Amino acid sequence: GELYSFVGRKKESIENFVKGKDYSRAVEIAKTHFPNQVSSLEVAWADHLISINQHATAIEHYIEAHQSGKAIDAAIVAKRFDEAARIVDRLDNTRGLERQLSIIQKHFSD
Repeated sequence: GELYSFVGRKKESIENFVKGKDYSRAVEIAKTHFPNQVSSLEVAWADHLISINQHATAIEHYIEAHQSGKAIDAAIVAKRFDEAARIVDRLDNTRGLERQLSIIQKHFSD
């Protein structure tokens, strides 16, 4: 990824950083050169974190990508119910989140 970046081939650089799971560098380059790809890279990064059981770390990346439902799911799995509730509170619309809302509500009522 670094070599492609150095020679100005930013797209190939991002692709190689993603292949190497260096999402931080991929997002950094995308923010400057391909801002329309940042959200999808943030989701890929969060999905990768989920795959290695780093749910708590994935939350912020889903939020950055405007994927509130996935952020709430990650927070629930990480047992970060306060954080899940804060995400819900920031939403204008909670349609489609009935399952997550029920889990959060059950947690706070127990």
